Amino acid sequence: LVLGTFIAWLFNHSLPGLRIFRGILTMPLFAAPIALGFMGLILFNETSGSINSLIRGLGGEGVRWITDPWSARSAVLLLDSWQWTPFVFVIVLAAMQSIPDELYEAARLDTGSGWPIFRHITFPLIAPALGTVALLRLVETFKILDVPVSLTQGGPGIATRTYAFQVYQYGLREFQLGY
Repeated sequence: LVLGTFIAWLFNHSLPGLRIFRGILTMPLFAAPIALGFMGLILFNETSGSINSLIRGLGGEGVRWITDPWSARSAVLLLDSWQWTPFVFVIVLAAMQSIPDELYEAARLDTGSGWPIFRHITFPLIAPALGTVALLRLVETFKILDVPVSLTQGGPGIATRTYAFQVYQYGLREFQLGY
């Protein structure tokens, strides 16, 4: 939510070439989650992955993305955030663009700083949209299945198993429907 709101705030200004960047920024939203999981296998590969290569190039040690429980959770979180931040961006940007310019003009006469304007005008007026997006993201978070299945198969151990993964495992793989 914070990242999507920040990006929406940046893109709420009129700059040249903004439409092209908006289109590029929303592309992850249209990717299939199962494909993102398999893309994550390439990015988070512990020996030859792009992210570990970048970390090693900067002088650090590679991260055990798939075999360490906390790193595996972080990898799932990063992929899910990368896919759904554009959703927050689109909704919050629409809410920001619906705010009348007269409110901003009047506020600029009173204060010269951007933070009080955001805090007292923008944020209260986009709060309903943020609440709706937060609720939708919460529901979607409980339903996440594709990324953990394709990226880690629920591992290491059961570190990246979600509720939807448990339903899939017990109901469809082990046929324990009562459980």
